[in-house]
Amino acid sequence: MRIFAALVNAVPVDVAMIDSSAVKAQRASAGRHRRAAAQAIGRSRGGRTTKIHAICDGVGRLRAFRLSPGNIAEITVALALLDIAPVGQTFLAGKGYDATPFRNRVADRGARVVIPNNATRKRPYPFDPAAYRDRNAIERMFCRAQGLAANRHPLRPVRHQLRFRRCPRRRVLWWV
Repeated sequence: MRIFAALVNAVPVDVAMIDSSAVKAQRASAGRHRRAAAQAIGRSRGGRTTKIHAICDGVGRLRAFRLSPGNIAEITVALALLDIAPVGQTFLAGKGYDATPFRNRVADRGARVVIPNNATRKRPYPFDPAAYRDRNAIERMFCRAQGLAANRHPLRPVRHQLRFRRCPRRRVLWWV
């Protein structure tokens, strides 16, 4: 983790973006139900899943991530994730992050917030669709992460496997 932290702090951030992706867990990945929460595995309509919440920069390099059970909403983990990651000058997020406390926390850290307004919002915030187009970098980052994990069979999304602990080469390749 020290190598990852050094890489994160070495490169300044202009654009940051947040999103989450669900990873399907195997049937026996958490064992008993009591251990499922400790392994960040939750039950949802799709079965047992884990959500990977991540913040990346404008190029798609991972800056910070957290794991949560798959039945937890994105916004609940976003505030905790925001405290450990740099936000840059522009911060992009999806409609799932359109909450006034979240917008205010990002704006207090000095970033311009680019989040599309939820359809139920009574007073819409200004939105820049041209800046929002670059948000596909975080989707590509999740695809790269799944590609790195593909050679581990079977994929079991538990906390100790998603920390890049055993392979320092993967930590460096992520940033190349």
